[in-house]
Order: sequence, then structure tokens, then C-alpha cells
Amino acid sequence: MGSPRIEVSPDVRSTVDFERHVQVLLRSVPHEDLMGLDAITLLDDLTDRVGRKQGSRGLYWPKTSSGLARIEVAVGAIFRNAPPYIFWLPVLPRLALARVLYHEIGHHRHHVLQHGVGKSSRERFADQYAKQRLQVAFRTSFRMLKPFRGVLQLVLKGFQWRRGTDGASGGRGVKS
Repeated sequence: MGSPRIEVSPDVRSTVDFERHVQVLLRSVPHEDLMGLDAITLLDDLTDRVGRKQGSRGLYWPKTSSGLARIEVAVGAIFRNAPPYIFWLPVLPRLALARVLYHEIGHHRHHVLQHGVGKSSRERFADQYAKQRLQVAFRTSFRMLKPFRGVLQLVLKGFQWRRGTDGASGGRGVKS
């Protein structure tokens, strides 16, 4: 199996090519970390089984008897409160998307390696995985942006990436 399919829901309406961002971000993920992952779906918002909005930005669905593992990313939830100038420098929306995507891939990797461990261990693993992938994927960008660090911190201050409430959704997914 190659890379997972990238699906963009029709409810995602944006001038940003999120599918392309995901393709670029997946290049820095080792092939073995994506094994068994069928699809990455980009949605406006995540919903539970009865259609209520979840408020989280990402969700990992482990492999079940009826299907392969998949990831859902709520780009609407990630960028809903973002100031318009966040999109002036393409690396910034890619970074915001990467934080969620890599965290969810971390859940997948952890599930494959350590099936059945506690929630706090899963979250620590996923956070650490995301941090490592961000360092690899954005090494050049981080170096180039270092002189602008103070300015970027001010720009991004209004665009904080809140951590969602973690926990199972619908009894199966790992919500982030």
C-alpha cells in the first residue's frame, strides 16, 4: 500500500489548496509510519455520529474489522479564528495544518506499535511524534524565519492553536 488517499469534503470552501499542503507534508513522513492508513479526509468540522459538531481539529480512526485506519482533519476548525494575514506567508497555514496532521499520524503510529495503552501515553506519544515531524518538515523554513521570530510571534499571538479536549469519540476515534 502506498500513501493514504487524500479526500477533501465538499464542505471545505477555501482558496487555500489544503490537499496540496497535505501532499507536501506527507513527504517528510516515513513510509512505514503510513502503513495501514487508508485515507486522510479534510473536512470543515468534525461531527459525531448524530451530527453534532465536536470542536476538535483532528480525529484518528483505528483499523476495524470493517475498514482500514483513517484520519479526519477539520480545516475549518483549525482556521476559523485565524486572521486573514496568516495566509500571506504560505508556510504559516501549512504549519498549522501540520501540527494537527502529524499529531494524528502519531496516534496511528502509536496504535500500530502499542495497541491498548492509556490515553495520557497516547497523547504524549502523538505530541512527541508531531514535534519530531515538524522539525523535519520545516527545518529550512524555521531557519529562514528565525530573523523574524519576534514579529511572527506577535502576528501569531491572535492565532493560538488550542488543544482540544482529548478522548474517544463515538467509542472508536481518538480525538485531538
